[in-house]
Amino acid sequence: MKGFRKKRRARTVGVKIDIPKKIKGVVKGIREITKLVNKVGSSKLGKNGVQVIFFTLVFTLAAVGLVGLINGQNTGSDGRLGFYVLFSSVVFIVTIYSIEKTKRKNAMDIMKVVIAITIFGFVLVSLSGEGLVRIVQGTGYTLQTYLYLVTGGLLCSGVGWWVIRHWKEYT
Repeated sequence: MKGFRKKRRARTVGVKIDIPKKIKGVVKGIREITKLVNKVGSSKLGKNGVQVIFFTLVFTLAAVGLVGLINGQNTGSDGRLGFYVLFSSVVFIVTIYSIEKTKRKNAMDIMKVVIAITIFGFVLVSLSGEGLVRIVQGTGYTLQTYLYLVTGGLLCSGVGWWVIRHWKEYT
């Protein structure tokens, strides 16, 4: 036991590691970016802006995927169908748990909403996934075509936001 204690005392404690200045600069830059993102994300405009950008991107990818499916240019979509079905089942579970937390009484109304959201999620993810694959493989679109697709995606984001905010008024 005595020899064990001597070895522990012989070790140096608290050795300072010399980090090069460049790495410190990178870490400082990452901290500044994180502060900026937190500041933007803490405001309501920042949160809504991030959501609008995200859903505009999703709807634009869905438009590219839809055009590819209509033209018959998406190849290999059979192999990706399992991922889309898996995602839609996750959407189903998350939606049913979320709606059950609201403690609504009518089970048929809950199932109607859950099934509608699941089908919409499946279609949206399938088309977006195919659009992403098509863009990665190269679409051959011009800049003007992409601008039209982004404009359509932005329009769908606005309509989707409005529907989410006011769907209870029409059901």
